Amino acid sequence: MPEIAHRKAPAVRTDAWPPLTDAILSVSFLTDCFPLSTLPQHPLSPTATEALRLLGGLIEEGRVRKGWTRESLAERLGVGVVTLRRLVRGEPGVAAGTYFEAAALLDIPLFEPEALQDPRDRLAQGLRRQRERLRLLPSRVRRRGDDTLPDDF
Repeated sequence: MPEIAHRKAPAVRTDAWPPLTDAILSVSFLTDCFPLSTLPQHPLSPTATEALRLLGGLIEEGRVRKGWTRESLAERLGVGVVTLRRLVRGEPGVAAGTYFEAAALLDIPLFEPEALQDPRDRLAQGLRRQRERLRLLPSRVRRRGDDTLPDDF
């Protein structure tokens, strides 16, 4: 039977105060063996999930309305196109600041007083309205070759 290799604990000063040697060793051992990305995440409530989907859809709608490509919006946000796709889908792993920055760039109003009165009904209605508006917009935005307008009248 093959022998299992064991990790050796790093040398730690035992005369340090307070005596946290065991706690430090156990935390560093755990983070080495189990990176935070592999730990299970707490699932979001249906309301939070729906709110993220709504915000992602509003961001996609705003991008199309402004005529920006995904690449140009991602560049303005300082993220990759893959992260932008995750943001549009409303995935909770995208940083909240990225959602808010995208909303600010695209002039999406947030935290309107009437929207805060009954969040569950407002979110469902907003999500339906947003999907309907998105269906009316073009499905693609292509890069424009020349952005200059003719000025010889």
